[in-house]
Amino acid sequence: MTVFSYCKNFLDFYKQACQERQNVVWKNLHQHHYRNDLKKLTEVEEDKVIVETLPRYILMNNEDIYKMLFNLLDIGGDVSKEVWKLINNLPTSPITMEKVLKLQGIKNEEKPDW
Repeated sequence: MTVFSYCKNFLDFYKQACQERQNVVWKNLHQHHYRNDLKKLTEVEEDKVIVETLPRYILMNNEDIYKMLFNLLDIGGDVSKEVWKLINNLPTSPITMEKVLKLQGIKNEEKPDW
C-alpha cells in the first residue's frame, strides 16, 4: 500500500466518522488540543479583551443608567422583573458603592446611639 492510499483511507475513515459519530470526532480533536474553530491552541494568540469596551463596564460606570434602571423598577410587572435580573447581573457601580459606604442619602443623618 502506498502513502497516498493510507492518507486516502484515513480521510475516508474520518469523513465517515464526522457523519456518523460527531461527538467522538470532536472529543478526539479536543484531546489533540484543537479548538472548535479547528485552530490548534498553541497557534492562537490569547484573546485580549479591552475591559473598557464591554457593555458591563460602560453600564457600571454610568450613574445615570443606574438611576434609570432603578426608576424602571417602579413600573412593575414583567418590566421590573427583567430590569431586576439585569441589575443583579451587573457589577456593583463604584459610584453607588461609595455612596453606600459613606451612608449618603440617609434621611436622618443623626448617628445611632450604639
